[in-house]
Amino acid sequence: MVSETWFFFVFFVLSFILSWFLSDIFILKLMGFFKSINLVIPDAQKKKKPLLTIGYGFPIATSLLLSISVVLIVNRISKFFIIDEKLLLIAGFAAFLTMLVGFLDDLNTRVKKIERGKRIDKIGLPQSKFILVAIAGIVFISSLSFNTTIDFVFFSFDFGILYYLFVVLAIIGTANAANMLAGINGLEVFSIIIITAFLGLVSLVFGRVEGFLFALLGVGVLIPFYIRNRFPAKILPGDSLTYFSGVVFGLTAILSKLELFAAFLFVPWFLEFLLKLRSRLKARSYGNLQKDGTLKSPYGKKIYSLTHIAMLFPEFFWKKRFTEKQVFNFLVGLIFLWSLIVFILFLVLM
Repeated sequence: MVSETWFFFVFFVLSFILSWFLSDIFILKLMGFFKSINLVIPDAQKKKKPLLTIGYGFPIATSLLLSISVVLIVNRISKFFIIDEKLLLIAGFAAFLTMLVGFLDDLNTRVKKIERGKRIDKIGLPQSKFILVAIAGIVFISSLSFNTTIDFVFFSFDFGILYYLFVVLAIIGTANAANMLAGINGLEVFSIIIITAFLGLVSLVFGRVEGFLFALLGVGVLIPFYIRNRFPAKILPGDSLTYFSGVVFGLTAILSKLELFAAFLFVPWFLEFLLKLRSRLKARSYGNLQKDGTLKSPYGKKIYSLTHIAMLFPEFFWKKRFTEKQVFNFLVGLIFLWSLIVFILFLVLM
């Protein structure tokens, strides 16, 4: 039994290392290429507003698909686990399709120099993005048969055909929500890494191998990007990566049949959406850089984002504002604490 446990542990660790390695290699290979084709946007909260490359959803989603394929080939030869190979591959393909929607938007990004700095001009199909992401969801549900029951704390309920609609809406929602915290170096990606890691851990506890593997490989491919995106960022995610990271979380929830747990983990993004609604979804999350390196909320005392709360919070206690790195630490700390509370309560109640 002990040797079998170690065997599984080594398999999972090697799978994680593989996904990290592939992602790291592909990111390095494409950094220069993206710069050469001017796939760049300004880092808005830096003094000189340096132009940084975007579009990294493409190499990372490719790394995930390749990682899934290699892991499944190894498992098929060695017969480590009984895994629904089709389920994992279709999930990887759905994540890739979702990423492509954002990547098209990245490719249509233009930076124009104007009198007071740099402005991002986007030529895209904003109304069509939801439809295109929905297509990825439809491809996912049409290729598989699902258990349409959702487990609640004290009972389960079979949603029947409505569950398929729920899956499509979950893919659209999680893909778009990850982008709402854009502007703070590292925040979008690392916050998704946190909740996906907790979701993967619960998947392992409940023996949902497909969900755990998808979360493990998803986190593995995202970490190399985060290392280069943390403050001060060398690269930026773009819509392709925020769409991809969000949908990885959503698909992990569906693969693991842990929809309720995932919904509670996602509460910070629900709150972010409600705050953004107060501005009719027009408010930005990032602040105004001050001479002392701190960030000032762009709307005064009005709060349209969780990042605005983080920017205003220190003013009520010690008057000095947070820097970008401190805003990141504050929000990541809150998201981690919330995830830990939800994790403990879920294990106790379920």
